[in-house]
Amino acid sequence: ASEAKRVAQMALSGFSRAIRPVFAPFDGDALFVMSSGRIASQEKRAILVARIGELAASTLSRAIARGVFEANR
Repeated sequence: ASEAKRVAQMALSGFSRAIRPVFAPFDGDALFVMSSGRIASQEKRAILVARIGELAASTLSRAIARGVFEANR
């Protein structure tokens, strides 16, 4: 659970990369993280969490930018 929370916190930076202003009181920004239930060895967890969090943030920011681009076509 703590790893999923960390991934979600890292992924939230994807909103900041793509939306200005972000987290305004009147918007509905939301992010959900799910787990496969598979458990990596303890020494690999920190690296995996960091990598997945960065990939989630990058993917989210690209998805938002692409959505805006496609909506304006």
